[in-house]
Amino acid sequence: ADADADADTDADADTDVDTDTDTGPKPQSDCDGGEFDLLFSADATYGTTPCENCPAGELFLAGAMTNPCPDPVVIRMQSCVFSSFVVTNLTTSSSTPTNLTCDQPYEYTLNNGESMKNSFTMGEFEAGDYEVKVKFTNPSDTELTTSFSVQ
Repeated sequence: ADADADADTDADADTDVDTDTDTGPKPQSDCDGGEFDLLFSADATYGTTPCENCPAGELFLAGAMTNPCPDPVVIRMQSCVFSSFVVTNLTTSSSTPTNLTCDQPYEYTLNNGESMKNSFTMGEFEAGDYEVKVKFTNPSDTELTTSFSVQ
């Protein structure tokens, strides 16, 4: 038997791909306290429950801007998370644009983990596949597209 007591000290190359979703605060080095630190989300919801496969009926659009950084993010924007959204029925290619009326711009501070959220009715939906493109009210007018189906 080998009574070798030395430790394995060679460095193994890590070649696997990171496929997990990162959670928790962003490292401080990735944060500069500006709007580009924010995470944006938009979801179709049935009531208050987000859905990708939604039941027929009245659906809402819920959106959020979230600060994942340890330091506060100060942003000047309107009181609505979205300034507009367009819902497209992918079966018929028909689109319905909606412009939202929001308060005048104001300076908001989002501390670590805090979100600014809004929800708006998108109307009644029948079975089909849909896409919604939203424009956020941050200074860069960030746009995001998400899809959902109605059973």
